[in-house]
Amino acid sequence: MTTKAIIILTKLVGVSFKNKDGQTRQELIRDLGSDQRLTIMHEPNNPYDEHSHIVSWKGKILGHLNKDLAYTFNTEYKDKRKIITEYNVVGDEKIKYGLKLKIELK
Repeated sequence: MTTKAIIILTKLVGVSFKNKDGQTRQELIRDLGSDQRLTIMHEPNNPYDEHSHIVSWKGKILGHLNKDLAYTFNTEYKDKRKIITEYNVVGDEKIKYGLKLKIELK
């Protein structure tokens, strides 16, 4: 019996911050090409939110899932695989870049 995947559409938060290496997330999102592999990872030692989840590309943080979704991922969907199947860069240099995600839970 095949279980139907759960689809979640969301937008990253925290995309205007700099990473620890000084690179801005705006630069990373701007330079993000199509068909790149983005990963979602739980960040349990985040001092602001133990449920925090980051989205990264080539080991660099692009942003975080919103607080409510991160909590749901850590509780209701803790045992599900989380795969970013599509993404879309939105905005521009004038108004900030953002990143919309389609996430499948299996």
